[in-house]
Amino acid sequence: MSIVKAGATIVGNTSNGNMDDSGFYLEALHYMRRSDQDWINRSAMPPALRNTPPTLWRLPTAENLAALNRMIQALRSRGVEVRLVLAPYCPAPSNMSEFAQIVERSSGLPVWNYSGAVREPEEFADTVHLNERGSRALLALMKRGGLFGMTRPPSRF
Repeated sequence: MSIVKAGATIVGNTSNGNMDDSGFYLEALHYMRRSDQDWINRSAMPPALRNTPPTLWRLPTAENLAALNRMIQALRSRGVEVRLVLAPYCPAPSNMSEFAQIVERSSGLPVWNYSGAVREPEEFADTVHLNERGSRALLALMKRGGLFGMTRPPSRF
């Protein structure tokens, strides 16, 4: 099961669909009442991780896509403009384009695929988390690509 947060990508894979068997759940509990506005990874990826071969992601199932589409509809019903974003990985999974195409066909929304946009190991803290340097590089790419631009004015301020 994959969990995707609109606007910023958070992907977690759990073996039985429950968050309690993943590291994400424990980290969420740890940071539950703490601000995330004052920390960022500053270390570079350790040498032992730099030669990790590309992986293959499990492609989304019909159940995954239906859940994503329900989330999109719920957000749209509240006036939220939904953006689907795939975050950088080092190395990027080799089937990420296929993954994005499946999600695009199902959702009818473009997928902003940044999975291979940041490539330098020095810009990652590990294979899935950018460090400060990588975060700055990704934000510049997203800004230049128009990810943060509004496609329609907000209905209210």
